[in-house]
Order: sequence, then structure tokens, then C-alpha cells
Amino acid sequence: AEIEAVQVDLDGGPRGSGAAVGYVLPDDLDEVASPKPAAMLLPELDPTTMGWKDRDWYLGGHREWVFDRTGNGGQTVWWDGRIVGGWKQRDDGSVATALWADIGKAGQRAVARTADELAAWLGEDRPKGGYPAPFMRSIE
Repeated sequence: AEIEAVQVDLDGGPRGSGAAVGYVLPDDLDEVASPKPAAMLLPELDPTTMGWKDRDWYLGGHREWVFDRTGNGGQTVWWDGRIVGGWKQRDDGSVATALWADIGKAGQRAVARTADELAAWLGEDRPKGGYPAPFMRSIE
């Protein structure tokens, strides 16, 4: 109250409908340019995936693919700030992805590049996950 924070809508939903809200300083209300879309492959239990009670604004309809029965989040593919798929490292070190949303050709190319970069970065390392998400059985 002392800093006169202003409540803002984070996802465009109607108030009272579970829409995500946040707070900003009163002099920080100007519109900002949207960042360019980016692809990210995040590990299981990543705070970005796990850190929100209301996840629909970035999860879409993919909850049943990402989270196991106890709420542990698996490895996720993100495009333009949203979960659009999952990934896993194969035994040969390559990274396989599964996309559950249409992200266009540019998005698909960016995800493929990011998967190749992750595989190269991991090199000979083969980290083993502890919380396989439901989608893991469907990825080759």
C-alpha cells in the first residue's frame, strides 16, 4: 500500500475468472514491446513449470502430458512463453521432442536447433530423470 502498487491483468482474462494478476509500480504502466518468440527446453521440476498454482496461462490443455499424479512436472518444450511439448534425451545422446501445439515452421526449426544445442552441450552426459512425465512413454 505504501508504494501504491497497481493491480494489472497478466493474461487478458475477466476479473474473478481465475485470471492471473500481478502488481506494478504506478510509474510502470506503459506498454512494452513483446519479445521475439524463443524456444527453450526446460528440465523436469524446473521452477518455471512448477512455480505457479494457476498454470493455464502457459500450460494450455497439456496438463495431463506434463505432470505426473503427484504434480511433478516433466521436461518441457517452450515456445513464445508457453509449454508446447516435451523432450527427452535418447540413449545415443540426441534429444527427441514432441510438440502438442502448432507453432509453425519457424517455431519447429527453433525447437530443433535448441534440441541439437542441448544434445551438444550434454555431450557424453546422460542425466537420468527421476519423475518421468506421462508424455515420456510416447516419445521415441
